[in-house]
Amino acid sequence: MTNFLVSSMSLTGAPRASVSRVQQELVIAQKEVSTGRYADVGKSLGTSVARTISMRAELSNLEKLTTANTAIGQRFETMQAALGSVAETGESLLSSLISGSGTSVGFDINQRSATANIGQLVGALSGSFGSRYIFSGAKTDTPPIKADLAADYGTSAAFASVDAAWQAYVTANAGGDPAQITAAQMESFLANEFEAVFDDANWAANWSDASDNQTVSRIGENDMMRSSASANDQSFRNIMKSYVMLSNFSGESLADETRQVLASSSIETLSKGLSQLTDLRSDIGLGEERIERANEGLKVQTAILKIGIGEEEEIDIYEAKTRIDSLMNTLEMSYALTARVSRLSLLNFL
Repeated sequence: MTNFLVSSMSLTGAPRASVSRVQQELVIAQKEVSTGRYADVGKSLGTSVARTISMRAELSNLEKLTTANTAIGQRFETMQAALGSVAETGESLLSSLISGSGTSVGFDINQRSATANIGQLVGALSGSFGSRYIFSGAKTDTPPIKADLAADYGTSAAFASVDAAWQAYVTANAGGDPAQITAAQMESFLANEFEAVFDDANWAANWSDASDNQTVSRIGENDMMRSSASANDQSFRNIMKSYVMLSNFSGESLADETRQVLASSSIETLSKGLSQLTDLRSDIGLGEERIERANEGLKVQTAILKIGIGEEEEIDIYEAKTRIDSLMNTLEMSYALTARVSRLSLLNFL
């Protein structure tokens, strides 16, 4: 005959341990039902989890590219809006020059318009998206326009450089009297001394702090593109030249023929700048189209990866719900058994 030692502690402890185990399994099952995937993917998939880790890393990269492309697209939209406003004001002045540059009244009106347009152009080029300047080239954290020019053209070093070149030329060729400047002399001044004010060195010294280098962004797994623009672009220089010609010299007491040379040069320079601006806007438009195509490709790749990850990690919801029901029944039975065992006592049999 074998003797067994039975205690009330061992009788009540066993059901409690069972309850604790079932509760843990129930928490896991409920989590899987709520998320639709294994609670512990590594434990459930074993060595094959490396495949889902790789897919999730690739998915994360695609999502980052999509987010970055969205920002680039928005930056392009901001650029297009700024360039559109520059084109609109430039075309308006060009029309006015063509139709009314032959009279002193017309010159006065165009001079005021040109002065206002300088401020508008400076403001457009100083635009930003978020905390980055959109026309600074690669130096996106630096304002593209000189601070004094952005504050007031009339007191800037840029204005002073134009005025100094003009005063020196008038002094040397007309005894300091602008009215004595001939048409031929005005042509020479605009082609040489005035043009030099806008060469690379002087543009960098007095007008622009932008970089000639461009920001290059990755928009796809194997696709790179330029994603910035620079205030140093020739379109902006030519538009600025035209505005400055009118703003600085139209108010002078020039001879009629000399004034006509000024008007013709302004029209030619502004037309050239606006044509170059159209090319720049077209380039940005092509960039926007490339962003859209890249995002469509990323969207397809993202969907494929999500399907692949789902096939590996997702659970059968119906099976998981059935398992929860079974665990709930087991838990209720364990509670009932624990309660009955806890009421056992030798006193009931004495």
